[in-house]
Amino acid sequence: ITSWKKAIQRGQCPRCGGSLVYRVGRYGKFWGCSNYPKCHYTLKK
Repeated sequence: ITSWKKAIQRGQCPRCGGSLVYRVGRYGKFWGCSNYPKCHYTLKK
């Protein structure tokens, strides 16, 4: 789990290694993987 936290701190998706991109969606703000739609990782703000 600590490796996931480190990846997130670096702005990296812990699932696929892509970049985390700040997005605004229908239900609010969140961080999402730049490799969407292949990777569906999200992190609520």
